[in-house]
Amino acid sequence: MPTAGSATLNGEAQASYFNSATNFDLSNGTSKVETNFTDGTVDVTTDQFEITNRDTGVSANVGFNGIKITGMKTFGNQFSGGTITTEQNGRDVEIITDRAQESALGRFFGLTNSGQPDEAGGIGYLRGDDRSLTTIFLAD
Repeated sequence: MPTAGSATLNGEAQASYFNSATNFDLSNGTSKVETNFTDGTVDVTTDQFEITNRDTGVSANVGFNGIKITGMKTFGNQFSGGTITTEQNGRDVEIITDRAQESALGRFFGLTNSGQPDEAGGIGYLRGDDRSLTTIFLAD
């Protein structure tokens, strides 16, 4: 892995959200994985989801439409840690206030001819006492 410079990979994202009563699917989202190799940090932004009630298939407004994972640390071809936040139209909103569990993990795959990672993928999980959010992202 590079030890200097940066890379931005773009791709897709999916998520699942449970709000204590209903499961929601967040599908067909986009992802942006920004890596600063000098600092050893990775930030992921996901948005533009189609959100539906899992049981009925009906479109839903769950109070957010974007998820960020910021400040993950790299180690070898992997990255983990960081903070998971949610956004509504680019503005921070706190959907899960009691963060009982928060984790994120990802990995780089392959290298381009210039020595940069060719792809990245990972997962974020945020759980409170009565809500949970799982996010999956892939980018190349």
